[in-house]
Amino acid sequence: MTIAEASRVRTKQIVPKWLIVFGVVSIVAMAVYGMARVFVPILQSRGVIPGAPPVVVTAPVEALDAVRTVEASGALEAAQQVDVFWKTTGTVKEVLVQVGDEVVAGQELMRLDPLSAPQSLLAAKAELISAQTTQDALLNPTDMQVAKAKQALAAALENLRTMERRSKSVAKPNVSYYETALRDAEFGLLKAKQNSEAVDLSTSGSAKNSVDAAVDNEKKAQERLIAVQKGLGGCGYTPNPAFRRLNTVTVGGRTYSVNSDLSLSLVTDTDTLLDPAVKCDPARKVTVDGVAQTEQEALDSYNGARDRTRQAQIAYSQSGMTNTMALDKAQDDRDDAARYLKIAQEDPNQLDMQVAEANLLEAQARVADAQEKLGELVDGAKQSDLDGADARVQAAQATLNGLAVRAPFAGTVLAVNYMAGDTAGAATAAVRLADMSSLSIEVFVDETEVTRVKAGQSVVISFDALPDVKAAGKVMEIARFGTTVQGLVRYSTLVRLQDAMQALALGMTGNVKIETEVLKGALAVPIDSIKFDEEGEYVMLKAAGGGEDKRVSIRTGLLQGDQILVTGDLKAGDTVIVFDAKPTESGSPFGGR
Repeated sequence: MTIAEASRVRTKQIVPKWLIVFGVVSIVAMAVYGMARVFVPILQSRGVIPGAPPVVVTAPVEALDAVRTVEASGALEAAQQVDVFWKTTGTVKEVLVQVGDEVVAGQELMRLDPLSAPQSLLAAKAELISAQTTQDALLNPTDMQVAKAKQALAAALENLRTMERRSKSVAKPNVSYYETALRDAEFGLLKAKQNSEAVDLSTSGSAKNSVDAAVDNEKKAQERLIAVQKGLGGCGYTPNPAFRRLNTVTVGGRTYSVNSDLSLSLVTDTDTLLDPAVKCDPARKVTVDGVAQTEQEALDSYNGARDRTRQAQIAYSQSGMTNTMALDKAQDDRDDAARYLKIAQEDPNQLDMQVAEANLLEAQARVADAQEKLGELVDGAKQSDLDGADARVQAAQATLNGLAVRAPFAGTVLAVNYMAGDTAGAATAAVRLADMSSLSIEVFVDETEVTRVKAGQSVVISFDALPDVKAAGKVMEIARFGTTVQGLVRYSTLVRLQDAMQALALGMTGNVKIETEVLKGALAVPIDSIKFDEEGEYVMLKAAGGGEDKRVSIRTGLLQGDQILVTGDLKAGDTVIVFDAKPTESGSPFGGR
């Protein structure tokens, strides 16, 4: 026997025939079992072969509270959020908050350096002081104001009486009064002529001597001034120690310096505003004619001599003119009296009567105005005046408020964009503020579901970033118009969280379930108990005591986990048959044809 033949013999001996037969039988058996699993149920369902008694699985009909929901998602937002901007420019002096701080409405968040602010804000400070002063004067008048008002009323009443007399005089002049006035004026003229003729010439000569002496003294004082100025040789210069560089504002003709806290101080020493590089040393003296004088002393001496010269010249002129002027005045008085008498003797002039009447009306109006002002001081100012003063105060305060950034509402500081020393501008927000106590989510609901959503419905919210956190909320409002996105119409719906949670952050994705309907005591059965036939959906009601099972038509509703809501001739506690899902002719796992 060759080696090859021996090898074939050994191979045949290694795999027995019975093992090969067993393998082939096993394969055939598995194929038959698989085909039976597929075709036997089909044949049983067609009634071709009888089926084995099925194992009956039952379940109770349960009554439960079912919730119908609409689901959507959106980003978490604060109900109120704002970027607060500067109203003016300047240098930031103080930053009073930091990120995360809780602030109240009206609280200062940042403040500018007042000296870096525009001039208009400094003027607003002065206007505020003036407006507050006016307001205080209206609300709390002083005794001096009341006294001046009474004095003004008395003057107005006196003027009224004068105008009344004049009005009566124009309408019906007193001729005898003007005749007496003319006689008095003629006597005065005669007396003035006599005084003019009795001029004391010696007095006139004395006055001339006084003028000559004064002129001589003025000349000598001028010569000493020139000598002192020459002796100083151009004078020595020292800085002005009184000068200070001030930020000033002028209100009502007065100059105020603006302090760092925006308070105003009246400038009383004008030298503090003068900025000469140098000025003459006032202490240096020069001796002239045995007298040591500073330049200012020599200048004062010269000015005094010049004033005395003018006074002497006036006295000299008056000595020759006083009587002449008295005579001229007496003549004018006589002429006026004659003219008034002539007018009184004539018929009243219509124009004069109209002027007198106008003057009388004006005097009456002044009395009424003075009485009104006094009444306001004593009884209180008119409401319109108080409103006007209050408006001035508020307008000035509003302008002045531009020096600071204030919180428009209570909330949390989310961002601070400036530091002390930065230059403030209108382009960059100073602070971002949000009211974290009131959070909301805007979601978009499909048009097929939006009709079930109503304001006030309860909402359950979960968050992708916080899987274990659930929040409650309510629907606040639904948009009246839809937005089309990729062919789908959706409606903006605002959901407000009932409680703000510390763990939540703005921008988180919130998954919203809006509870649109709650079905109390709804009947539910397992999904696998539902069957279909030509008549529709049904369940098989298990008969008690081994009786015949009953077909009950039902209508299915909401899915609740592995159960489904049904309506029909069922009640809680009934028992229904649960079927195993198996293929049918129609491909449905619930059976039926």
